Amino acid sequence: KTSGTGLFVGVVPQITEPKEDILDAGLGDGTLGFGWGEQMIKGGGQTNAYGPALKTGDVIMVSLDLTNGTLRFFRNSVDIGLAVGPAGSGAALEADLLSWPTMCAAVS
Repeated sequence: KTSGTGLFVGVVPQITEPKEDILDAGLGDGTLGFGWGEQMIKGGGQTNAYGPALKTGDVIMVSLDLTNGTLRFFRNSVDIGLAVGPAGSGAALEADLLSWPTMCAAVS
């Protein structure tokens, strides 16, 4: 699944029918969406440092802006910063979120 043993939270493209290779992957691995956990952001074949470690009791909010193609995370109401955005956005991970027509929240 993921590169470590911790929790990852993020977004994935809507999947209309289960595929074995997707079910065996962790969030953000390969092309399976974008995920934050273990102080890193993963997705699109990239992994970069991002955010603090998650702790038991943290409240996580995911903010997906499909108009501007950005993804942010909030931990306990504090903005962690731009996690994913288009080239030149200064995001921790620069990638094209707008290539997927529909996305869903996910945890792995």
